[in-house]
Amino acid sequence: MSQKQLIMAIGNGGCKIVKSSALELDKVYIDTDPEVVEKYNGTRIGAKTCGKYSTQGDVELGRSAVLESAKEIEKIINEYEKVYIITSFSGGTSGGSTEEIAKICISNNKEVTVFAGMPFDFEMRRRSLMANDSFKEISKICEVKTVQYIQDRNYKGTLGNLFESQNHLVLALLEEYLNEKN
Repeated sequence: MSQKQLIMAIGNGGCKIVKSSALELDKVYIDTDPEVVEKYNGTRIGAKTCGKYSTQGDVELGRSAVLESAKEIEKIINEYEKVYIITSFSGGTSGGSTEEIAKICISNNKEVTVFAGMPFDFEMRRRSLMANDSFKEISKICEVKTVQYIQDRNYKGTLGNLFESQNHLVLALLEEYLNEKN
């Protein structure tokens, strides 16, 4: 009998990545932002912590949002053996929530692998520092696969296309991983 697997999108970036996936695994979308949750028919975490907004880039609010919603997350992962977390390590929800959600998965005896897009070099330095911190901490508890899309300085496309390119790379990394493991 094969193990039941879940793709869990965390944060707006993770939701965008997973929405474009054709993988035939169960998917769940998690964010602190009510608009993102509505857009992806997802699960909102941290409603009390964040109020009517999201974490607004605050990693500590992201952590607190998960702690507030831990029971909901446990219910979501209950029937699965493997959880693939898809995120971008550049925001408060993605940077703060991912580690705490991975800990919940592990404490519930789930195998966890995180796939993340790292910030572009033109994004604020703070985003890169947060992403590196998230990567270091999460790497201590589970396997983490990251994509750092190095854009050509002469790139003439739109910013949206640039992010979309990185999203495709994260999905390709997940698909390659799944092909190797299955």
